[in-house]
Amino acid sequence: MNRFWGFFYGLLASASYGLIPLFTLPLTEHGLRVDSILFYRFSFACLAIGLILIIRREALGARLVDIGKLFLLGMFYSMSAIFYFLSFAHMTSGIATTIHFLYPVFVAIIMMTFFREKKSPITLTAIVLAISGVALLSFGGQNQHMSLLGLILVLISSIANATYIVGMSRAGIRNLSGLKTTFFLLLFGSFFTLIFCLSRGSFQPVKETSTLLQLLLLALITGALSNMCLIESIKRIGSTLSSIIGALEPVTAVCVGVLVFHEPFTSRIGSGIFLILSAVLLIILSAQIATLFQRKH
Repeated sequence: MNRFWGFFYGLLASASYGLIPLFTLPLTEHGLRVDSILFYRFSFACLAIGLILIIRREALGARLVDIGKLFLLGMFYSMSAIFYFLSFAHMTSGIATTIHFLYPVFVAIIMMTFFREKKSPITLTAIVLAISGVALLSFGGQNQHMSLLGLILVLISSIANATYIVGMSRAGIRNLSGLKTTFFLLLFGSFFTLIFCLSRGSFQPVKETSTLLQLLLLALITGALSNMCLIESIKRIGSTLSSIIGALEPVTAVCVGVLVFHEPFTSRIGSGIFLILSAVLLIILSAQIATLFQRKH
């Protein structure tokens, strides 16, 4: 039963994160800029997590060294979100989410390049599959569904997310609970996105109740709920299986794009998505196989 709930929370986490375009695209169509949307998403989600911590009577204090590490990690976390949201203006949301989901491949590349992690045929095969998938999505067919700028934006987003994940695993933050860690990441995400807004002179106050409601749903569902469910899933079934279930994120985004926003879906797009998801699953499964091999020996 514990594993059942682990899979349930994992599915809910990935599906809720994949709903980001469902709330973001209508907001941009109504004139709200991406940077302002992100600020409200981080802020409202941070308030929600903070309220949960207060209800659970969990102190918000942390060591200064951990705060410093989370501040730096929060920069990459918010940077990933900023470039991911910006890419929506240059490609369909389903393709953007699929390419963003390349981050496990970039994690493997970073680990091999900077931390001398052993290169394996499976990892190299996954990298080839990932590059092939991106090429199919980017440069083929008569109808262009994305621009070069869009590709660059979402690749930066994916690399920033991979850097954040590697940093989180190497930072040695062991004194904070998952919820408290999430609270500080969202808090610093709010700070960095506010700075981004102010630097561009693009901060927009919320004037309509309908807009406020959409922002609250975006923050609660794709921010607070997604993070909390991911934490609960990892507790029950581990990070590897939770990551595999995360493949539902781009699938959800593609379905939302096609069914709600009538975005195009061709055999070429389907093939590109399949190659990218296959690459990500290979990376995750190869890590699980390596872990099992080390335990046996």
